[in-house]
Amino acid sequence: TPTEGDWDYDEGVIQNDSCSIGSLILGGKVYGDGTFGLAMTGTDTFTILPANETDPFECALSGSDISCAARGFFALDLSTYGLNGSVAAVSTVEGTLVDADNMTGTQYVSADCTGADCATAEAYLGASFPCTLDVDFTGTKQ
Repeated sequence: TPTEGDWDYDEGVIQNDSCSIGSLILGGKVYGDGTFGLAMTGTDTFTILPANETDPFECALSGSDISCAARGFFALDLSTYGLNGSVAAVSTVEGTLVDADNMTGTQYVSADCTGADCATAEAYLGASFPCTLDVDFTGTKQ
């Protein structure tokens, strides 16, 4: 069982970026390093409470395996750029609880575009929707 309280989040290597967005945000970081809270909500379930603007999300523990439900990662209204459409992405987490105070894992992001100008967005990003982005991380209890 992970220890409740404040944790450090250290983002690792981007393993896959068919969306071509990893280098556009946070200087090559998807989420960036930071902190999060962890609160147990059941024997094998817990909530992650990010210290940034990201909404809290639920995770499950099966032995030492961690899995976190899909949650919104970002939404981008392309009208901001004079285009008709929107890009939405969701993220899931799979990982391992190494011990009560350490975890490792990967965040899996999938994005898709809807609207008349998605081809223009694809050309700008160098992506082909739908696309994916995978980034490794470690979590350490403070």
